[in-house]
Amino acid sequence: MPTILLIEDEAPIREMLKFSLELGQMALIEAIDGKQGIELATKKQPDLILLDWMLPDQSGIEVIKTLRRQADTQHIPIIMLTAMAEEEHKIRSLSTGADDYVVKPFSPLELMARIKAVLRRTQYSSNQFVIKGLSVDLLNRKLVFQGTAIKLSTLEFALFAFLLQNPGRIYSRDQLLSRVWPDSKFVNDRTIDAYIKKFRSIIKQYTLPFTIETERGLGYQFTVEN
Repeated sequence: MPTILLIEDEAPIREMLKFSLELGQMALIEAIDGKQGIELATKKQPDLILLDWMLPDQSGIEVIKTLRRQADTQHIPIIMLTAMAEEEHKIRSLSTGADDYVVKPFSPLELMARIKAVLRRTQYSSNQFVIKGLSVDLLNRKLVFQGTAIKLSTLEFALFAFLLQNPGRIYSRDQLLSRVWPDSKFVNDRTIDAYIKKFRSIIKQYTLPFTIETERGLGYQFTVEN
């Protein structure tokens, strides 16, 4: 379930978007000004930020500049929400670092489509993606969280990357074996148990925002925390 941070001071807009996001099976975090929004973005590592241009303490442009300067938040996609429809404002927003620009009043359905498009474009592009602050490089088999590299063997990386790309689903040992090791007849399914144990240890060691639950009789479920 993607987590969306909404930085918006108008309560009616927050309520409307909360309803729409919940229907779209997305979790919402709310901030009422730029300072709180920056703090929550840094702490919660949302999958996407919806940002109002006109905030009570600073402009959305200033918020973008701050987020793009910080290593922990510079990767988070941002959609700017604003009543200013002029081309110059759109250009300024996008050139500062926004990923998209939506003019108020907007259709909730259109905004949901924009959110999904930006998430597809920014999170799971080609060989690299970022999930909750964890940078995953599939080509070079690298994991980096808050500037720290997490070392895994080739097979460990293959399984962990697969789980990262498929949160919320339950996979049996046989399913995991067949997806990560196509010729799995030479691999004991208890190997999966050993890898899951190691992944749980890594999650705890680096305080990663993930959990791996054992579903009795079914297998394992990888979950991204809100």
